[in-house]
Amino acid sequence: MNIEQELVWWLDTNIPQGKQNKSRDTQAVLLHYGFGDMMRPTLEQIGAQLSIGTKERVRQVLQTTFKGIASIDSFPVLRSGLQIISKYDFASI
Repeated sequence: MNIEQELVWWLDTNIPQGKQNKSRDTQAVLLHYGFGDMMRPTLEQIGAQLSIGTKERVRQVLQTTFKGIASIDSFPVLRSGLQIISKYDFASI
């Protein structure tokens, strides 16, 4: 399983099945974190692509769907990747 698959699985498991916009909300989270056709689109671009509306509405969707309820403990693949990356020194330019 890779990080994108892990995120999709988590979203599928944690967004209630009966939620009207489950697919759209999942896609909004994926786009926000750089998975998909666009590299890190703005909130405005996500809103336009998914017909969500304003950047504030996209921010609300991200908060209620993912940011407000997820924790690193929910993502073992991501956590192990972060542990590997943290062993290396990086210089910012």
